[in-house]
Amino acid sequence: YDETGKELPDGYSGGCIRLATADAEMVYNFATADTLVSVYGGKNEGVSTNSYELLSQTLPKVSAAAYAVVDLETGEVILEHNLDQVYPIASLSKLLTAIVSLEIVDQSDLVNVSKSALDTYGTQGNLRLGENLPAQELLYPLLLESSNDAAEAIARHFGRADFIRALNNKASAIGLTDTHFDDPSGLSPKNVSSARDLAKLSRYIYQSKRYIFDLTRRGAYDYATHHWVNSNKLVKQENYLGGKN
Repeated sequence: YDETGKELPDGYSGGCIRLATADAEMVYNFATADTLVSVYGGKNEGVSTNSYELLSQTLPKVSAAAYAVVDLETGEVILEHNLDQVYPIASLSKLLTAIVSLEIVDQSDLVNVSKSALDTYGTQGNLRLGENLPAQELLYPLLLESSNDAAEAIARHFGRADFIRALNNKASAIGLTDTHFDDPSGLSPKNVSSARDLAKLSRYIYQSKRYIFDLTRRGAYDYATHHWVNSNKLVKQENYLGGKN
C-alpha cells in the first residue's frame, strides 16, 4: 500500500523492495526508522556460509585479551579470541558517539564548549572555554585526537542523559547485545563491549556510516585556528579502511 493507504498494482516497485503482505507486516511490526536491513538474493540451504580457509593452524601472536578478524561484507568470523568476553572499551566509545551525533544532533548547530565539558579529563583537541563550534567540526577532534572534551560538548549540547540513552538505544538497535554506555567519551569503565560487538559496530559503520571511517583516514584537519592531527599509527597504511585509535 502507498502512504495514502491505496493498494498498489502487481509489479509496482517505486524504487522500493516489494514484499509479500505477510512479510511486509512482520517487518513493519518490529522495524524502526534506524533499523539496518540487509537483503540477500537466493537461498543457501545446504551451502556453507564460510568462505575462508585457514592455510595455517598457527594463530598469530597477539597480546590483546580479545580480538576478532571479520569480513565486513559478510560478517564471517575468520579468527577470534575471547569473542564474547566483555571488557571496558575506553575511547572506542567515540565511534558510536559520532554515529549518534550524526543521527540526532543538527550538524550545523553551534556547540558551546562549557566549563563542565572542558573539565573532562584530557586536553586532546585543545578546545577553549566558551568557544562555539559547529557540531560537524567537533567530529574531527573527537575521532582524530580522541578528544574527551569534544565528546562531552556534543553530549551536553543535546542533553547529556538523553544522549547517553540514545547511545544505548542505538547499540541495541544494531544488535550490540554485550555493549553498554555510561558516558560519551569512554572514560568510564562502565562503557563495555565484546570483540564480537565491536566487529558488528565496525561492519555497521562500513556499510551504513562510511563517512565516519573516511573521516578517520585523514592525517590532519584544520578549522578556524584549530589544527587537529590523527594520532592513529595505522592511518598511513595504504589499505587502512578507518577505525579508532
